[in-house]
Amino acid sequence: MIWTDNMLIPKGAKNKYTAELMINWVYDVNRAARIANWVYYISPVKGVADAILELDPELEGNELLFPPDDVAARQHEQPNWDEATESAVNELFADLTGA
Repeated sequence: MIWTDNMLIPKGAKNKYTAELMINWVYDVNRAARIANWVYYISPVKGVADAILELDPELEGNELLFPPDDVAARQHEQPNWDEATESAVNELFADLTGA
């Protein structure tokens, strides 16, 4: 899996607007590039790869930030499952982890 986006705002959140501001702040291209460069992960934000190389051109070719084409070809995004499939997967995961 190439990445998952785990930032979300729970339904009924009291500070929805503030949470939206924070998410937008983190997803700013230059800020997201600095975060990805620091934690070494592939960012979901478009334009981050170029911004990282502007920060540090020596990172070009770093496979943790820029996976080779053969690796990228095998990656996929988190699927958007229907409720029944998600429930089945959660049950399998709970069984696997002993939850």
